Amino acid sequence: TLVEPSGTINILPVEQSIFKTILTLVLDKLSLLRGEFLKMTTSLFYENNTPVSGGAVNFYVGSERIASEITDASGLAKLFWNTSPLAPGAHLIRADYAGGGNVQAS
Repeated sequence: TLVEPSGTINILPVEQSIFKTILTLVLDKLSLLRGEFLKMTTSLFYENNTPVSGGAVNFYVGSERIASEITDASGLAKLFWNTSPLAPGAHLIRADYAGGGNVQAS
């Protein structure tokens, strides 16, 4: 912060590094019967290939969030989900990471 002679206060921006992340979702099956368990595994890494530990990953079926899991020291978050609530047919499965602070969302 600088104080000008006129009494005006000028705030100087602080440059922050933004860390980009990459989130990958892998499903153990692409076709299954209603009621079977689906294993979903995400890997969350910074763009320099360092794992993001302690990140909250949200899992979705369609637009409905079905769970949130925290990444471990290896950047992995796993979910075993019972497909009983699903009607037969095709469903979009996805995951996201909200980021936070100076860490970008994925």
